[in-house]
Amino acid sequence: MSLVELMVGVTIGLFIVAAATLLVGNQLTDNRRLLLETQLQQDMRASMDIMTRQIRRAGLWEENRSVSLLPTASGQPGRFWADEKLVNVNVARDQITFKFWLNPLDQGTWGFKLDNGRIKTSLSTGGWQDLTDSSTVKVTALQFTPVINDSEPIPCPKLCPDGTMSCWPRSTVRSYAVTMEAEAASDPRVKRRMQAVARVRNNLPVFNANSDTQPCPP
Repeated sequence: MSLVELMVGVTIGLFIVAAATLLVGNQLTDNRRLLLETQLQQDMRASMDIMTRQIRRAGLWEENRSVSLLPTASGQPGRFWADEKLVNVNVARDQITFKFWLNPLDQGTWGFKLDNGRIKTSLSTGGWQDLTDSSTVKVTALQFTPVINDSEPIPCPKLCPDGTMSCWPRSTVRSYAVTMEAEAASDPRVKRRMQAVARVRNNLPVFNANSDTQPCPP
């Protein structure tokens, strides 16, 4: 082989090696990005599942089964608990707190909030603790939006004094839209947005009188 042929062969070889190196580098980069996207997606979904599952329990109380909207034998309004266990969303809508009966010694308060790129959860007497790992996930936005659905009248044995159902209590179905945005801590280019709606299982009666214990017409 002449020197020219050798130089041409070396040049072609270098081009092939450079192309192969570039291809392998791109594959490694894509694989790393895919792993980050998968981890971010899984972490966000796990956090979202925990938040929506807890919010659904809001207002659940041991004595809900004995609630009565009818007057008692003494003529006093029946007992009612759900209106005392409301869900509270702060002005910025990045924090939500609520109560529900878990056991005789643990009745809440529970909640979730965004704090410096992390979602924290309130574990009743345990205080606020990290729900997400800031070393892998950076939460950039968290929002809780109340969604109030149309209410329906709660049937009473008797009509109102005016012969209508205007004084009957109404049952309001409450839901909360949870929106979460996050990025991978090691690569801010990997971003995801997730949204879910948590319907509170314990409907909230709304009374048509000033009293919060308005019963059905006697």
